[in-house]
Amino acid sequence: MFEKLKGELKLKWRQYLAASLASYGSLCTGMSMGWTSPVLPALRGPHSPLPQPPTSQQESWVGSLLVLGGLLGPLITVPLSRHVGRRYIIMGSNIPLLLGWLLALVATNLETLYAARVMWGCATGMMFAMVPIYIGEIAEDQNRGALSALFLLFINVGFLLAYAIGPFSDYWGLTGAGGVLSLFYIPFTCFIPETPFFLVLKGKTEEASKILQKLRGTPEDSVKEELEALKTMVAREFKEEPRISDLWATRGNVKALGICVFLAMLLQLSGIDVLLFYMEELLGKVGTNITASDGTIIMGVVQVC
Repeated sequence: MFEKLKGELKLKWRQYLAASLASYGSLCTGMSMGWTSPVLPALRGPHSPLPQPPTSQQESWVGSLLVLGGLLGPLITVPLSRHVGRRYIIMGSNIPLLLGWLLALVATNLETLYAARVMWGCATGMMFAMVPIYIGEIAEDQNRGALSALFLLFINVGFLLAYAIGPFSDYWGLTGAGGVLSLFYIPFTCFIPETPFFLVLKGKTEEASKILQKLRGTPEDSVKEELEALKTMVAREFKEEPRISDLWATRGNVKALGICVFLAMLLQLSGIDVLLFYMEELLGKVGTNITASDGTIIMGVVQVC
Protein backbone atom coordinates (compact mmCIF):
# COMPACT_ATOMS: atom_id res chain seq x y z
CA MET A 1 0.00 0.00 0.00
CA PHE A 2 2.85 2.37 0.90
CA GLU A 3 4.59 1.64 -2.39
CA LYS A 4 1.36 2.32 -4.28
CA LEU A 5 0.95 5.67 -2.51
CA LYS A 6 4.60 6.53 -3.15
CA GLY A 7 4.20 5.72 -6.85
CA GLU A 8 1.04 7.81 -7.11
CA LEU A 9 2.70 10.82 -5.45
CA LYS A 10 5.65 10.49 -7.80
CA LEU A 11 3.28 10.90 -10.74
CA LYS A 12 0.74 13.30 -9.25
CA TRP A 13 2.94 15.56 -7.08
CA ARG A 14 2.41 18.52 -9.42
CA GLN A 15 -1.33 18.39 -8.77
CA TYR A 16 -0.75 18.45 -5.03
CA LEU A 17 1.77 21.26 -5.38
CA ALA A 18 -0.51 23.41 -7.56
CA ALA A 19 -3.48 22.82 -5.22
CA SER A 20 -1.34 23.67 -2.17
CA LEU A 21 0.04 26.87 -3.71
CA ALA A 22 -3.46 28.00 -4.71
CA SER A 23 -4.89 27.07 -1.28
CA TYR A 24 -2.15 28.92 0.62
CA GLY A 25 -4.15 32.11 0.19
CA SER A 26 -6.86 30.65 2.42
CA LEU A 27 -4.26 30.44 5.20
CA CYS A 28 -3.83 34.20 4.89
CA THR A 29 -7.58 34.82 4.89
CA GLY A 30 -7.93 32.42 7.83
CA MET A 31 -5.47 34.61 9.72
CA SER A 32 -7.47 37.71 8.82
CA MET A 33 -10.67 36.06 10.08
CA GLY A 34 -9.10 34.87 13.32
CA TRP A 35 -7.28 38.20 13.74
CA THR A 36 -10.19 39.75 15.65
CA SER A 37 -10.05 37.17 18.45
CA PRO A 38 -6.75 38.38 20.00
CA VAL A 39 -6.90 41.91 18.54
CA LEU A 40 -10.21 43.17 19.94
CA PRO A 41 -9.01 42.84 23.57
CA ALA A 42 -5.75 44.53 22.50
CA LEU A 43 -7.68 47.50 21.08
CA ARG A 44 -8.93 48.20 24.62
CA GLY A 45 -5.44 48.01 26.09
CA PRO A 46 -2.65 50.58 26.52
CA HIS A 47 -0.85 49.56 23.31
CA SER A 48 -3.83 50.03 21.01
CA PRO A 49 -3.27 51.91 17.73
CA LEU A 50 -6.58 53.71 18.32
CA PRO A 51 -6.79 56.97 20.29
CA GLN A 52 -9.57 55.54 22.47
CA PRO A 53 -11.07 52.08 23.10
CA PRO A 54 -13.85 51.10 20.68
CA THR A 55 -17.41 50.63 21.89
CA SER A 56 -19.16 47.25 21.70
CA GLN A 57 -21.02 48.38 18.59
CA GLN A 58 -17.81 49.50 16.90
CA GLU A 59 -16.18 46.17 17.75
CA SER A 60 -19.12 44.37 16.16
CA TRP A 61 -18.53 46.36 12.97
CA VAL A 62 -14.85 45.42 12.99
CA GLY A 63 -15.88 41.78 13.12
CA SER A 64 -18.80 41.77 10.70
CA LEU A 65 -17.40 43.98 7.94
CA LEU A 66 -15.20 41.12 6.73
CA VAL A 67 -18.31 39.05 6.05
CA LEU A 68 -20.01 41.98 4.32
CA GLY A 69 -16.86 42.57 2.25
CA GLY A 70 -17.04 38.94 1.20
CA LEU A 71 -20.06 39.86 -0.94
CA LEU A 72 -17.74 41.85 -3.23
CA GLY A 73 -15.51 38.88 -4.06
CA PRO A 74 -17.97 36.81 -6.14
CA LEU A 75 -19.23 39.97 -7.86
CA ILE A 76 -15.68 40.49 -9.15
CA THR A 77 -14.83 36.83 -9.72
CA VAL A 78 -17.84 35.44 -11.56
CA PRO A 79 -18.01 37.97 -14.45
CA LEU A 80 -14.22 37.89 -15.01
CA SER A 81 -13.52 34.16 -14.62
CA ARG A 82 -14.56 33.25 -18.17
CA HIS A 83 -12.48 36.03 -19.68
CA VAL A 84 -9.20 36.26 -17.75
CA GLY A 85 -8.98 32.73 -16.39
CA ARG A 86 -8.89 31.08 -13.00
CA ARG A 87 -5.17 31.66 -12.46
CA TYR A 88 -5.32 35.43 -12.93
CA ILE A 89 -8.36 35.77 -10.68
CA ILE A 90 -6.46 33.97 -7.92
CA MET A 91 -3.44 36.19 -8.55
CA GLY A 92 -5.70 39.24 -8.43
CA SER A 93 -6.93 38.29 -4.95
CA ASN A 94 -3.49 39.36 -3.70
CA ILE A 95 -4.45 43.00 -4.21
CA PRO A 96 -7.26 43.30 -1.61
CA LEU A 97 -5.50 40.80 0.66
CA LEU A 98 -2.26 42.78 0.91
CA LEU A 99 -4.10 46.10 0.93
CA GLY A 100 -6.05 44.90 3.96
CA TRP A 101 -2.89 44.03 5.90
CA LEU A 102 -1.30 47.35 4.92
CA LEU A 103 -4.32 49.33 6.09
CA ALA A 104 -4.42 47.40 9.36
CA LEU A 105 -0.71 48.11 9.95
CA VAL A 106 -1.03 51.87 9.46
CA ALA A 107 -4.48 52.22 11.08
CA THR A 108 -4.83 54.96 13.67
CA ASN A 109 -8.63 55.19 13.54
CA LEU A 110 -11.62 52.91 13.22
CA GLU A 111 -12.42 53.95 9.65
CA THR A 112 -9.08 52.56 8.43
CA LEU A 113 -9.70 49.32 10.33
CA TYR A 114 -13.14 49.08 8.74
CA ALA A 115 -11.58 49.49 5.29
CA ALA A 116 -9.00 46.79 6.09
CA ARG A 117 -11.73 44.36 7.08
CA VAL A 118 -13.68 45.06 3.89
CA MET A 119 -10.52 44.40 1.83
CA TRP A 120 -9.91 41.13 3.64
CA GLY A 121 -13.53 40.18 3.03
CA CYS A 122 -13.19 40.92 -0.67
CA ALA A 123 -10.07 38.74 -0.89
CA THR A 124 -11.83 35.98 1.05
CA GLY A 125 -14.83 36.10 -1.27
CA MET A 126 -12.60 35.94 -4.35
CA MET A 127 -10.69 32.92 -3.02
CA PHE A 128 -13.79 31.09 -1.79
CA ALA A 129 -15.39 31.55 -5.21
CA MET A 130 -12.38 30.64 -7.35
CA VAL A 131 -9.87 28.37 -5.57
CA PRO A 132 -12.28 25.39 -5.20
CA ILE A 133 -13.13 25.71 -8.91
CA TYR A 134 -9.43 25.86 -9.77
CA ILE A 135 -8.65 22.74 -7.74
CA GLY A 136 -11.63 20.89 -9.21
CA GLU A 137 -10.44 21.63 -12.75
CA ILE A 138 -6.82 20.55 -12.27
CA ALA A 139 -7.54 17.41 -10.22
CA GLU A 140 -8.36 13.90 -11.38
CA ASP A 141 -11.56 12.23 -10.22
CA GLN A 142 -9.81 9.89 -7.80
CA ASN A 143 -7.94 12.60 -5.86
CA ARG A 144 -10.26 15.60 -6.26
CA GLY A 145 -11.65 15.17 -2.76
CA ALA A 146 -8.21 15.05 -1.14
CA LEU A 147 -7.01 18.10 -3.05
CA SER A 148 -10.17 20.06 -2.27
CA ALA A 149 -9.68 19.36 1.44
CA LEU A 150 -6.42 21.33 1.32
CA PHE A 151 -8.38 24.58 1.00
CA LEU A 152 -10.21 24.05 4.29
CA LEU A 153 -7.05 22.76 5.97
CA PHE A 154 -5.15 25.95 5.13
CA ILE A 155 -8.02 28.09 6.45
CA ASN A 156 -7.92 26.30 9.78
CA VAL A 157 -4.13 26.61 9.93
CA GLY A 158 -4.57 30.36 9.38
CA PHE A 159 -6.99 30.56 12.31
CA LEU A 160 -4.55 28.62 14.47
CA LEU A 161 -1.68 30.96 13.58
CA ALA A 162 -3.76 34.01 14.52
CA TYR A 163 -4.81 32.38 17.79
CA ALA A 164 -1.24 31.25 18.59
CA ILE A 165 0.66 34.43 17.65
CA GLY A 166 -1.81 36.95 19.07
CA PRO A 167 -1.41 36.25 22.82
CA PHE A 168 2.40 36.44 22.59
CA SER A 169 2.72 39.63 20.57
CA ASP A 170 1.15 43.05 20.36
CA TYR A 171 -1.23 44.42 17.71
CA TRP A 172 1.54 45.26 15.26
CA GLY A 173 3.34 41.95 15.77
CA LEU A 174 0.30 39.87 14.79
CA THR A 175 -0.69 42.18 11.94
CA GLY A 176 2.87 42.31 10.62
CA ALA A 177 3.14 38.51 10.74
CA GLY A 178 -0.05 38.20 8.71
CA GLY A 179 1.22 40.71 6.16
CA VAL A 180 4.56 38.92 5.77
CA LEU A 181 2.91 35.52 5.34
CA SER A 182 0.55 37.02 2.76
CA LEU A 183 3.50 38.34 0.73
CA PHE A 184 4.47 34.74 -0.05
CA TYR A 185 1.19 34.27 -1.90
CA ILE A 186 2.39 36.55 -4.71
CA PRO A 187 5.17 34.24 -5.99
CA PHE A 188 3.08 31.15 -5.15
CA THR A 189 0.27 32.22 -7.48
CA CYS A 190 2.78 33.01 -10.23
CA PHE A 191 3.88 29.36 -10.28
CA ILE A 192 0.43 27.76 -10.59
CA PRO A 193 -0.67 26.78 -14.13
CA GLU A 194 -3.94 27.76 -15.79
CA THR A 195 -6.57 25.03 -15.72
CA PRO A 196 -6.90 22.74 -18.77
CA PHE A 197 -10.67 23.32 -18.80
CA PHE A 198 -10.30 27.09 -19.24
CA LEU A 199 -7.64 26.63 -21.94
CA VAL A 200 -9.93 24.29 -23.88
CA LEU A 201 -12.77 26.79 -23.42
CA LYS A 202 -10.55 29.43 -25.06
CA GLY A 203 -9.53 27.09 -27.88
CA LYS A 204 -5.94 26.62 -26.64
CA THR A 205 -5.98 22.85 -27.01
CA GLU A 206 -2.25 22.29 -27.39
CA GLU A 207 -1.47 24.33 -24.30
CA ALA A 208 -4.16 22.44 -22.38
CA SER A 209 -2.54 19.15 -23.46
CA LYS A 210 0.86 20.27 -22.17
CA ILE A 211 -0.61 21.32 -18.83
CA LEU A 212 -2.43 17.99 -18.50
CA GLN A 213 0.81 16.11 -19.21
CA LYS A 214 2.61 18.00 -16.45
CA LEU A 215 -0.20 17.65 -13.94
CA ARG A 216 -0.76 13.94 -14.61
CA GLY A 217 2.92 13.06 -15.02
CA THR A 218 2.14 11.10 -18.18
CA PRO A 219 2.97 11.44 -21.92
CA GLU A 220 0.75 13.04 -24.53
CA ASP A 221 -0.98 9.81 -25.59
CA SER A 222 -2.17 9.18 -22.03
CA VAL A 223 -4.04 12.50 -21.75
CA LYS A 224 -5.76 12.40 -25.14
CA GLU A 225 -8.89 10.75 -23.75
CA GLU A 226 -9.20 13.32 -20.95
CA LEU A 227 -8.58 16.16 -23.39
CA GLU A 228 -11.34 14.89 -25.69
CA ALA A 229 -13.68 14.64 -22.71
CA LEU A 230 -12.96 18.28 -21.88
CA LYS A 231 -13.70 19.31 -25.48
CA THR A 232 -17.00 17.43 -25.37
CA MET A 233 -17.92 19.02 -22.05
CA VAL A 234 -17.16 22.53 -23.30
CA ALA A 235 -19.15 21.94 -26.50
CA ARG A 236 -22.11 20.64 -24.50
CA GLU A 237 -22.11 23.12 -21.62
CA PHE A 238 -21.30 26.29 -23.57
CA LYS A 239 -23.43 25.96 -26.69
CA GLU A 240 -25.27 29.02 -25.38
CA GLU A 241 -24.07 31.86 -23.20
CA PRO A 242 -24.76 30.97 -19.53
CA ARG A 243 -27.49 33.07 -17.89
CA ILE A 244 -28.44 33.62 -14.27
CA SER A 245 -31.89 32.21 -15.10
CA ASP A 246 -30.22 28.83 -15.76
CA LEU A 247 -30.12 28.37 -11.98
CA TRP A 248 -33.88 27.74 -11.95
CA ALA A 249 -34.37 26.61 -15.56
CA THR A 250 -34.88 22.94 -14.61
CA ARG A 251 -36.24 21.10 -11.59
CA GLY A 252 -32.78 19.62 -10.93
CA ASN A 253 -31.15 23.04 -10.93
CA VAL A 254 -33.76 24.40 -8.52
CA LYS A 255 -33.18 21.46 -6.18
CA ALA A 256 -29.39 21.89 -6.32
CA LEU A 257 -29.70 25.66 -5.72
CA GLY A 258 -32.05 25.09 -2.79
CA ILE A 259 -29.67 22.60 -1.16
CA CYS A 260 -26.70 24.96 -1.54
CA VAL A 261 -28.60 27.96 -0.17
CA PHE A 262 -30.00 25.92 2.73
CA LEU A 263 -26.57 24.58 3.73
CA ALA A 264 -25.02 28.05 3.49
CA MET A 265 -27.81 29.54 5.62
CA LEU A 266 -27.47 26.69 8.13
CA LEU A 267 -23.74 27.35 8.44
CA GLN A 268 -24.15 31.08 9.02
CA LEU A 269 -27.16 30.81 11.32
CA SER A 270 -25.22 28.35 13.47
CA GLY A 271 -23.17 31.33 14.66
CA ILE A 272 -19.84 29.89 13.54
CA ASP A 273 -18.44 33.29 12.58
CA VAL A 274 -19.25 34.72 16.01
CA LEU A 275 -17.41 31.84 17.67
CA LEU A 276 -14.34 32.09 15.43
CA PHE A 277 -14.08 35.89 15.40
CA TYR A 278 -14.58 36.35 19.16
CA MET A 279 -13.13 33.08 20.46
CA GLU A 280 -10.79 34.55 23.08
CA GLU A 281 -13.37 36.97 24.45
CA LEU A 282 -16.08 34.30 24.67
CA LEU A 283 -13.82 31.82 26.47
CA GLY A 284 -12.80 34.58 28.89
CA LYS A 285 -16.45 35.23 29.79
CA VAL A 286 -17.29 31.54 30.18
CA GLY A 287 -14.73 31.11 32.93
CA THR A 288 -12.52 28.00 32.87
CA ASN A 289 -9.46 26.63 34.64
CA ILE A 290 -7.26 27.59 31.68
CA THR A 291 -6.63 31.04 30.30
CA ALA A 292 -8.72 32.33 27.40
CA SER A 293 -5.67 32.48 25.11
CA ASP A 294 -4.70 28.86 25.88
CA GLY A 295 -8.26 27.73 25.29
CA THR A 296 -8.32 29.56 21.97
CA ILE A 297 -5.11 27.85 20.85
CA ILE A 298 -6.54 24.46 21.83
CA MET A 299 -9.69 25.18 19.80
CA GLY A 300 -7.49 26.14 16.83
CA VAL A 301 -5.56 22.87 17.09
CA VAL A 302 -8.82 20.91 17.25
CA GLN A 303 -10.03 22.62 14.08
CA VAL A 304 -6.86 21.66 12.20
CA CYS A 305 -7.02 18.07 13.42
